[in-house]
Amino acid sequence: MAGANRGPDRGPGHEPGREPGCRAGGGAEIGTEIDTDPSPSAGIAGPRAARLRTALLLLLAVILFCWSRGTWPDPLVDFGRELYVPWRLSLGEALYRDIAWQDGALPPLWNGLLFRVFGAGLSVLVAGNVLVAAAVAGLLLWLLNKLYASKPGWAKFEGAIISGIKFAEKEIGDDSSSKGLKRLDSALKYVIKVHEEATGKRASSKVIADIREGIQITHNTLEAAGTLKK
Repeated sequence: MAGANRGPDRGPGHEPGREPGCRAGGGAEIGTEIDTDPSPSAGIAGPRAARLRTALLLLLAVILFCWSRGTWPDPLVDFGRELYVPWRLSLGEALYRDIAWQDGALPPLWNGLLFRVFGAGLSVLVAGNVLVAAAVAGLLLWLLNKLYASKPGWAKFEGAIISGIKFAEKEIGDDSSSKGLKRLDSALKYVIKVHEEATGKRASSKVIADIREGIQITHNTLEAAGTLKK
């Protein structure tokens, strides 16, 4: 598919992005500027969807916190040590020297600091550890968003792209003229059709550009691995 990016010379007066093309699955016209869907993706991805998911998770966390408030630990049965050891640390005693402790030092030291600053009490411990849990959840969400953002835009279409490439390889023979360009257009139409049927929306120009890039990169990868014809 080398040279698939270059189309035929349209002559003087030709405007790039306005050349006629074939429609993809009854939807977007290949090679034509499209502005019917200004969103970066017609799927579930995008900043608005990400904010909505975050807001729903926060709302769920608040509901669960309020619903279960006051029912978490029993200081006399299963949580007494978690209160007793930080309380003694807040009085100036030392872990392992004055207090027998077999686990890691960070949790009791953190809880002891909370007791020293805000006073000893179960509510102080709950508030401090809710903040820790929220900070950890926020950090994980940030890392996941960074990981997702680092992927190319076409990655979410990878399965359809591989199917489209193999479909185009079978549909267009090696003896066909301009086979690289024809296979690119055939695979592009295939993937756009799958995308539009799945979302019920016409593919935007950004989505089409992402798919085209993904087809070229994936084709080269499959060809180098020797799995293109399999």
